[in-house]
Amino acid sequence: MPFDPILAAKQANFVNFAYNMFAAEPNSLRPPVDPGLGAAGYDLLSYLTAHDLQDVKFYGYLAAETASPGNLVVAIRGTETAAEWLLDFDALPLPYLGKGMVAGGFRAIAQSFQFMQPDGTVIGDLPTTLAARNAATPITSVTVLGHSLGAALATLAAAQIAFSSSPTGGLLELQTYASPRVGLLDFMTSFNHAVPTTFRIWNTLDIVPQVPTFPYIHVGQSEELKQTQAQLQHLKVNPACEHHLTTYQWLLDAADFQVNADCVMAAPLAAHAIGGAAAVPETTLGAAALATAMHQVP
Repeated sequence: MPFDPILAAKQANFVNFAYNMFAAEPNSLRPPVDPGLGAAGYDLLSYLTAHDLQDVKFYGYLAAETASPGNLVVAIRGTETAAEWLLDFDALPLPYLGKGMVAGGFRAIAQSFQFMQPDGTVIGDLPTTLAARNAATPITSVTVLGHSLGAALATLAAAQIAFSSSPTGGLLELQTYASPRVGLLDFMTSFNHAVPTTFRIWNTLDIVPQVPTFPYIHVGQSEELKQTQAQLQHLKVNPACEHHLTTYQWLLDAADFQVNADCVMAAPLAAHAIGGAAAVPETTLGAAALATAMHQVP
């Protein structure tokens, strides 16, 4: 299906909800569900947890559309802790699922994925969780979403589905925002064959999609966001602001989304010059993600 920037901007809110949930209770594996999820017409089915070196942290969730419970969303947040920052920089290529080489830091987190019911009962890894859901309620679609580190993890999560024997593999779509490169050519080739619907959305002035460098290579269909002169005059051009998820939403749909207030130039353009953006809730960009972006400045 063709890429829809308006839909992509709205779907990024699912990742915003994951960021907000982590920010509300960083040490909880089952933080309060962001009210935006219910307002969007979705119910949380399970929490996604994973290891940060020695600690287990909340990373995201699996949700189902209320009106059509066969439609599922997996949303994964980006870097928020110092341990995650260290794993971001672990680019030693290691084999993944027998389908090619990926960055060791990303692999370490993805291999520790566990899904947990709201009552604390551990379900298992992603393929196991989807198989259990499919047995109870037939799955009609699975959309995997992630930003920054979460985009890399979303790619590996999609690979877990596609490379498993899960009957949901053919119903899979991956959409990432500001993804770093995840694997080498062998992984990219295997992944693109198994997950044909992959939209990799990236801001050409964002540093994070440029790393790790060769021989790492991106997967999926590239959707470049090139800023106009008017947008450049409105947005602060620095690594943090170019990487911020709200910036991506604004670049995709300026009529309905606005950049984070800290990223607006002191004398912004008139609203009509940038599409009359309307305010939306801010999402946080973790200190570690900011530091990652800053340390990758050439």
